[in-house]
Amino acid sequence: MYIMTFERIDKTKSNRIAQLLHCYLLIWGSINRMMVQQIDHFGFEQFGKITDNKLRDLIETKFDDRFRQLNGNEQKFLRFLEARFSPKRSVAENRFLLTKIIKGFTAYESKFSSLTKPKCIIGTQENNDTAKGTEPPQLKLVGHFIKKAEKKPLVSSLSYYSVRHAGLYREIHKKANALLMVRKDPKLGRYISGIDAASNELVTPPEVFGPAYRYLRKKGINHFTYHVGEDFVHLLSGLRSIFEAVEFLDLRQGDRIGHGTASAIDAALWSRMVGDELYIKKGEWLDNLIFLHYFIMSRLKCHSLSGLLDIIGFEISKFGEEVYRENYSTNEYTNAWLMRKYYPQFLFKDFSDSYLEPYFDFKEWFEIQDKFRSRNLKQLSQSYHNSKNRLEYDKLIKIKATEIFDIDALRALQDSILEMLYEKEIVIETLPTSNVRISYYDTIQDHHIWRLLNISEDPNHKTKKVVPPCSRWF
Repeated sequence: MYIMTFERIDKTKSNRIAQLLHCYLLIWGSINRMMVQQIDHFGFEQFGKITDNKLRDLIETKFDDRFRQLNGNEQKFLRFLEARFSPKRSVAENRFLLTKIIKGFTAYESKFSSLTKPKCIIGTQENNDTAKGTEPPQLKLVGHFIKKAEKKPLVSSLSYYSVRHAGLYREIHKKANALLMVRKDPKLGRYISGIDAASNELVTPPEVFGPAYRYLRKKGINHFTYHVGEDFVHLLSGLRSIFEAVEFLDLRQGDRIGHGTASAIDAALWSRMVGDELYIKKGEWLDNLIFLHYFIMSRLKCHSLSGLLDIIGFEISKFGEEVYRENYSTNEYTNAWLMRKYYPQFLFKDFSDSYLEPYFDFKEWFEIQDKFRSRNLKQLSQSYHNSKNRLEYDKLIKIKATEIFDIDALRALQDSILEMLYEKEIVIETLPTSNVRISYYDTIQDHHIWRLLNISEDPNHKTKKVVPPCSRWF
C-alpha cells in the first residue's frame, strides 16, 4: 500500500494524497500506542493495559487469517504452532472458544493446501523436496491461566474469605475442571497439550497455582509452563519465585519456566538499575530470607554461602516477630513457607467439606496432618492468611540492594538455581524482546541470552565471562 501510494504521489504530485497519507499515519500511530507497548513504557503493568483495553478484539475474532499471517506469505515458515488460549469458567464457553479456534485453523489448512500444491512432475527429487515444505504446521493449544491481584481482606478472622487469593483459587478450580471436561471431547481434546500461567507476577505468587497444576497432572495433563522471574522488586524475590514455581507446582522434566530473567541477569547490571536502596514489602523480604536459609542449607553447591546463615537466621527472627507477632524458630518458618504449596483450605477446614472435593488429595491431607502435630507450625501457617498480620506483611521497608548478599553471592545463587533447573531438565523460555520492554534491560545487548549461550557480543573480548552450568544445555 505504501509503495503504491508513494508511486501515485510521485506521478501526480498530488498534495491531497500526501495529506491523506499523513493523516492516516497520524491516526495509525495513535492507535498503535494503544495496541503495542512503546519503548518508553516499562513493566508488566503497562503490558497489561495493552492486553486489557479490548482494542484488538475486533481483529482477533477470526483465526484463519491470523494463522496465515504467522506462517508468512510463502506459507513455509512453521512446522509446529503452539497457541495459548485462556480457559473459561464453563464447559460451554470453552467448547465455543476452542471450536472457533480449530474451525479457523481448519479453514487455514484448506487455504494452505490450495496455495502450496506442488506444480512439478510427480516422482522427481524436486517434487519430493517441495513436498517437505508444503505441509501445514501442527497445532497444539495450551490453556493459559491468568494471574490477578487479590482484593484486600474484609475480615480479620481466619475465615474462608481471609485466605489469600481465595477468589482466584476458586476461579482456577472452576476453569481447570471445565477444561478437563472439554478435553474428553476427542475432536477438541486432541489439540490441548499443556497448561501455562502468566500475567503480572507481582500480584500473584506461584503457590496459588500449585494445587491446580498438581491436580491437572494427576488427571492426565503432562506438560506445564509457568511464567516467572521476569518482573521482580528484588533479585532475590525473582530467584525465590523461580524456586517456588518448581517446588510448589511440581515442575518436572520437559516442563518450562517462562522468562526466568532473575536466574541469569547480570547481578551488577541489576544493582546499577535499581540503585543503592529500594523499597520492598516487609513480608516479601522475610520470605526471601527464609528461602535463602533453606536453599543454602539444602544445596551442596551453595555451601560457599554458609557463612551467611547466622546473619540470615537473625534477620528471620527479627522480621518474623514483627510480621507474625510471635517468636518461632527458623525451622518452623521454613516448614510453614514450604506448606504454602498445599490448598490453603486444608489449613482451616475438615477434609469432609464438600467444596474441597475437586482438589482433595488424601496423600496431601495426611502430609499436612502429620506436620500439624506441631502446634506452632499450624498456627504460623494460618497466621500467614490472617488479615491483621497481612497489614504488617505489606508494610514497605527500605533496604540496600545488596543487603546481606553482595554481587558475588547473588551470582552464586543464580548459578545454583540454574544448576537446579539443569538437574531437573526444566527448560527456560527466553523472550528477549519482552524482557527488554518489561524487565531491567535498556537494550538487547544487555540481555542474559548471551550469558546463557556463552556468547560474547565482542569476539575479541578477552575478559573471562561468568558462565552458569546451563550453558551445557546447548
